[in-house]
Amino acid sequence: KRLRAARRPPLAAWAANLLRRSRPEEAERFLELGQALREAYTGLDAGGMKELSAQRRRLVGQLSRQAAGLAREAGHPLSDAVQRDVETTLDAVLTDPEAADAWATGR
Repeated sequence: KRLRAARRPPLAAWAANLLRRSRPEEAERFLELGQALREAYTGLDAGGMKELSAQRRRLVGQLSRQAAGLAREAGHPLSDAVQRDVETTLDAVLTDPEAADAWATGR
């Protein structure tokens, strides 16, 4: 029983992955936004960063709510703290190419 529990990902990671699997088109758009944000940051494009950051805030909020709904439908409602952890996970996906790759491939 302990071994099985040890293999389970944290609830926030599970919910973020459930979102990726359940909404592949939205996940792909989200990954594209992350790439655009990283490129704007690297290119020091202040105007692009401002617009993309606004999109990021909207999309992270929207996707975290969707993840919470999917988790609830699967019988695992998320607490407010776990939903914030989902948002943190999604923010990491946007800013860190390795996190984006891990999320995109389900790791």
